Amino acid sequence: MEGGVDPQIPGGDLAFNEFVQEIDISHIDLCQLTEENNAVYLQFYINDKGEVEDLCILKGGFEVLNNELCHHFLTMPNWIVPLESGKKYCVYYVLPITFSLN
Repeated sequence: MEGGVDPQIPGGDLAFNEFVQEIDISHIDLCQLTEENNAVYLQFYINDKGEVEDLCILKGGFEVLNNELCHHFLTMPNWIVPLESGKKYCVYYVLPITFSLN
C-alpha cells in the first residue's frame, strides 16, 4: 500500500466508531439477547469505488436485530480507497458488534 493507509470512511476511525454507535436499536426488544447471540458478525466488501457490497451476517443475534444492522450498514458513506502499486484495491471486512446484556 502506498503510504500504508487502509481503506476508511471519511473521518477515519473516529467517524467509523460514531457511525456504529448511531445504530438505532431503540425499537428492538433486546430481551432476546443471550450470551450466545449478543454478538453479530457482519461481513462486507469495499469495492474500488469505496462502496459497500455483499453485506451479510456471518453470525447473528436474532432476525430483527440482524435486519437493522444490515439496513444501517448499507447507509454507510463511501470509503476512501487507497492505492496499492498504483491501483485502488478492494477489501473484505468482518466486523463484530457486541451488545451489552445489561
